Amino acid sequence: MSVKPVIESSYCQLSAEQAAALRMLSTADALVSLQQAARTLDCGMGDAERHTARFRMS
Repeated sequence: MSVKPVIESSYCQLSAEQAAALRMLSTADALVSLQQAARTLDCGMGDAERHTARFRMS
């Protein structure tokens, strides 16, 4: 099974804000803290958590 269709399908399920956050954070290091995400996205910790909830690793 190819990975590309899986990634595209998952990406299409993101909200516009989450997709934008993913694109911005994809240029950062592979693992970023929530604080780093908030700085990159220029938002508060709560907003960063909401924006990244669907693609953060647990």
